[in-house]
Amino acid sequence: MGDKVGLERTDRRFLGYSLMLHFVLLVVLLFPVKQQLSLMPGVTASAPVIKAAAVSTATVQQQVHAVQVREQAIREAKQRRIAAASAAEKRRLEQVHLRKQRELAQQKAAKEKALALAREKAVALAKEKALAEKKAKQLAELNALAKQAADLQRQQQLQQLQQEQKQLKQVTYNQGIINQYQQRIAKSIGSYWLISRDVNKSLSCQFLIQLAPGGVVLDVRLSKSSGNAAFDRSAEVAVYKASPLPVPTDVALFGPFRKFSLIVSPKTVMIRSPST
Repeated sequence: MGDKVGLERTDRRFLGYSLMLHFVLLVVLLFPVKQQLSLMPGVTASAPVIKAAAVSTATVQQQVHAVQVREQAIREAKQRRIAAASAAEKRRLEQVHLRKQRELAQQKAAKEKALALAREKAVALAKEKALAEKKAKQLAELNALAKQAADLQRQQQLQQLQQEQKQLKQVTYNQGIINQYQQRIAKSIGSYWLISRDVNKSLSCQFLIQLAPGGVVLDVRLSKSSGNAAFDRSAEVAVYKASPLPVPTDVALFGPFRKFSLIVSPKTVMIRSPST
């Protein structure tokens, strides 16, 4: 801005000089040198005067040319200054434009970077959330499976306990039935056993008895003798005479009576250990 003001001031100054010079030239051209000299006291029109006039005209022309050259130089300098100022302004505007472009590019890059970071963060959060949900789902499934397994185990244990209780109850019941039939078998055999009064009451023998369904005696074998053959023989005869022995009609309950050991004694007739 200062260069422009200085340039205008210089132009006005040279313009003033140019106007003054043109005014002088105009006066010289309008009033010939001869007339000017004639007006001067004591000067006559002669050849030397013509020469002076010619010299003065050449000088004036030189001055005019010099002025024109100077004006041309001034104009050219002015044009150069204007061109330089215009170029400087153009460069300034270009720099401003480039600076704005850089700022816009930086802002755009920063915005894109922020968006990229936001997207990455969103993706990371989504992955983290998905992983957490997956883990929670897996944990829930594991807990459900564990609960299901625990419930199944408790149910199986309960069923097993109930089954064992049922079996124990059935065994107890069956054993009660078996005991009843053992007593009936011993009583039936005892009713057919004829023992003399003078027999040793401490004697006893043991038989292995095999029965058919319905209690029919199939076989009687002496497994342990009393040492008294007549005593042993009388006990064996009593077993056969008591056939068919009283046995359960239930096949499951009859099983222990297919083969069983019988201890015979004058004091008691005892079924020792029924076996299949």
